[in-house]
Amino acid sequence: VVLVVDHFVVDVVDFVHG
Repeated sequence: VVLVVDHFVVDVVDFVHG
């Protein structure tokens, strides 16, 4: 679960930072 959440956060952060 932690890995999934971490991946989700990284994906969102990467998307936001463009």
